[in-house]
Amino acid sequence: MADCTEKNASRAEKKGVRRAATFRRKLLEADFLRFCQLSTPGAKQPISAEQFDALHAKANDYIHSTEFCDSKAESRILGNQLLDLCEEEKSSKTRTIPSLPSYLVGLCEARLLTPGQERQLFQRMNYLRFRALKILQSGPRDVAKRRERFSQWDMERTEGLLRVADWHRDRIVQANMRLVISIVKKFVNPQSSFDDLLSDGIMALIRAW
Repeated sequence: MADCTEKNASRAEKKGVRRAATFRRKLLEADFLRFCQLSTPGAKQPISAEQFDALHAKANDYIHSTEFCDSKAESRILGNQLLDLCEEEKSSKTRTIPSLPSYLVGLCEARLLTPGQERQLFQRMNYLRFRALKILQSGPRDVAKRRERFSQWDMERTEGLLRVADWHRDRIVQANMRLVISIVKKFVNPQSSFDDLLSDGIMALIRAW
């Protein structure tokens, strides 16, 4: 996939196609294109108001930090790797909950995160949504005119940024599954089954991030 991406990008350059870069740092841009399987801009396709509003709502669902607006935020928050944690702090060893049903063992296989790693993932998730929102808000102030100028490439890379943000959120959720299961086990009763409470707990955990 990486070779295919590079060949398509090379063809685009030869044809004079200019693609707006999502990241200034080349390593981040390469990781982004690989993860989202993006190659070259296609023909412009109109985006509906519903699609645009849905992207805007998801991108706008983040906690802002003044640090995001700093010119060095990209390098300070993301470094050179789009998906990997910094190596400054090591993850805790994998642990499982005793007497856990076999069909739930897989939910507890993710490594625990240190407080520093969890903060880092949370910051990166919010920063990526912030970057997606910046693309959606670039251009004319009038939303209708902005939507008309919103290219297929803009839509693809906005959706890509949101997928990468979700990847970071899922890492946090997976690392906290043991906590959810251990709490749920305490509240199981004839009126509330383990599976129902677990489903509610997972949804609450996802909404919390």
